[in-house]
Amino acid sequence: MFRKMIAITAVILLFQTCVWADSSAVYTVEKVDKYTVRVTVDLKEPSEGHVEVTGYSKINPDTRTVRVLYQKSAHKDKNTIDISLRSLVNKQSALRIVLADQEQTDYLPFKDIQGNESEIYIRHLHDAGLLDGYDDGTFKPGNTISRAEFFTMMVRAMGYPVVPEEDTTFTDIADHWGKQYILTAIQHGLVKGNDDGTIKPDDKVTIGQIALVIDRAFSLKTYDKDGAYANLPKHNHYAKESVKKMLDAGVLKTEDSTYKQFDIDRPAVRAECAMMISRAMVN
Repeated sequence: MFRKMIAITAVILLFQTCVWADSSAVYTVEKVDKYTVRVTVDLKEPSEGHVEVTGYSKINPDTRTVRVLYQKSAHKDKNTIDISLRSLVNKQSALRIVLADQEQTDYLPFKDIQGNESEIYIRHLHDAGLLDGYDDGTFKPGNTISRAEFFTMMVRAMGYPVVPEEDTTFTDIADHWGKQYILTAIQHGLVKGNDDGTIKPDDKVTIGQIALVIDRAFSLKTYDKDGAYANLPKHNHYAKESVKKMLDAGVLKTEDSTYKQFDIDRPAVRAECAMMISRAMVN
């Protein structure tokens, strides 16, 4: 069963509203001018008061991440801050914004992600309201992820309206918890069924499959990086060109452990999935 391993509520594209999943804070981002965006932070429940934005960290140009600090306040007109994009090479792309309560600046949403190479990406998707963890406060970054869970993440991340449940020719999803999301993914061309009329929703999703679906979903900006292809399989593979595009776009990087021990058919783990989706969203 799907045990609320992934709970996605919003998309973190540049000009959309995002929710900090375990907090009462929400934020919006709007463009002020060519080189400036304005972040507005509010409490999800207006009856709880107001928010004062107290500052933001220097933008990390590699991850395009900026931490916006806030605290609860009695004032209602101090909840915005303008962020300059002039330090970024590509000043038109999205930012990866992380909210931080000023009184809990060392806060982590999951107790088992500190020091993980995908920590910032897990944090990004969590703070954007795109995923949740387990009831014991863990994310289990090293656990594998099923095809149904991945399709659910992608459908919600792309903001696709979920199609109503209906009869389907696929024999193995009629009573599956992920049926609606799988049918929505099919409707938008993210996945195709197998020749035997199955989807195999509980199979583990592989690195190659994640690359293929992200390639189909996002219009990635790519830059030719021929030197990064050394670890890819030499033979033809259905996902090989998509993995090349992930490397070209920076969704995968040669310094990643995923690349250093690359196996296109290896089941992906939750941390890798979060990393790739987060990077694709802020490509």
